[in-house]
Amino acid sequence: NDRFLTSLEILPSLVAAAGSQVRDDIHLDGYDWWNAVRGADSPRHAMFWKRRDHLAARVGHWKWVSKGKTGGLFNLADDIHEANDQSDAHPEILARMKKRFSEWTDEMESAEPRGPFRDF
Repeated sequence: NDRFLTSLEILPSLVAAAGSQVRDDIHLDGYDWWNAVRGADSPRHAMFWKRRDHLAARVGHWKWVSKGKTGGLFNLADDIHEANDQSDAHPEILARMKKRFSEWTDEMESAEPRGPFRDF
């Protein structure tokens, strides 16, 4: 299906399939995907990435990508292959996506380190 799901949903979904629960003191970034796989809306509405100089944000059907000197803004509802950069046509959406990415970055910087991948 075309629901907004990521690999972050694997662990919570497997825990649910096993009939178990995650401890209350553990916060997972993913969601149980079973209802979405069966056709319900996904609880995920946004996703952010950062690896070296590759940055990306997806909020709803909009996706912003920055790969050093390349990238763009894409409407995945109309352009699943990310072929048509919409940055010039929708500067207000581009600004909003960059703002959301910046807020996520601030949130991650203020979070306690979680394992050996802090300095990616």
